[in-house]
Amino acid sequence: MHLKKAKEDDLKTFYTISLQKHIGKNLNTKSLEQFENEYKDEATIFLGVMRDESIAGYIILVEEAETVQLKRIVIDENHLGLGSEVMLLVAEYCLSRLDKDRLWLDVYADNARAVHLYEKLGYVRYNKGMENHREILFYRKNII
Repeated sequence: MHLKKAKEDDLKTFYTISLQKHIGKNLNTKSLEQFENEYKDEATIFLGVMRDESIAGYIILVEEAETVQLKRIVIDENHLGLGSEVMLLVAEYCLSRLDKDRLWLDVYADNARAVHLYEKLGYVRYNKGMENHREILFYRKNII
């Protein structure tokens, strides 16, 4: 498995994956047009999660001055269970390709599976807030 810089043609596949039933209420749904607009932003990086040369999911990163925001991680329903491995690939990508050693993310507090994964991988909660009437948790990690 590896990460591959996405091409604009990949956005339709990413959009379709983001609509799968297992995603449920864990992500705010974006339109294909929103994906296309984000893709054009120079600070935003779309990566395909590649398994046997097919797309098993996608990552959206936002490069900031000192850190990288993991804005979205979505795994196709046929490839669930790859979260830990994908998160390690993301950290490696940030270090080797972006020369950044700090990563942060946010997650809905009721997304127990994701919260467990991030805490298991050493991400530390540093803040919380509310979004769409739901509690949101902020995590960060120094990845060096």
